[in-house]
Amino acid sequence: MTQNMNELIQTLERNKDDLIESICNQLQKLNQSHYEMIDYESHHDREEAFLNAFLDSIQLNSPKHFYEYMEKLAQQRSDEGYSLREVQEAVNIVEQSIWDHLVSEKPAYFDLIEMLRITVYFFGQAKDHLAQVYLQRAQEAQADLQGLKQKFFVYKKEKQDDNAQDDTY
Repeated sequence: MTQNMNELIQTLERNKDDLIESICNQLQKLNQSHYEMIDYESHHDREEAFLNAFLDSIQLNSPKHFYEYMEKLAQQRSDEGYSLREVQEAVNIVEQSIWDHLVSEKPAYFDLIEMLRITVYFFGQAKDHLAQVYLQRAQEAQADLQGLKQKFFVYKKEKQDDNAQDDTY
């Protein structure tokens, strides 16, 4: 793990409570979204888990842990009725909050750029994975719908055939 990764982890850990509070407050203000209906404590728990997954990935120097977390998150939010747009907005709020804390905490130009690069890399990969999960689920739902349409067509045809036979007697 690089020095900048260590500094990034230390900075985020040191500011974790402020970050979580900032993120929760912003999410509760997302108009016409599922997020505005969630109580503060639930937001707090969710955002803490999100930041922990991000920090764990950095500590492991592998975005895989974050991808896996994002996949579970995407499935859970999709099942709860969240749109991809809502979840992406929330992820963007978390990323922007991290950026804001890093910029205010780290005035050293090169170190700051490197920490922001790491953040962008992990979040960029995670957002791509999030969209892929939503796309896959949409494709599965479309295939299920197509199957139902086909079954309905067969059912309707059988009913028409049955009615036609009844008319011939």
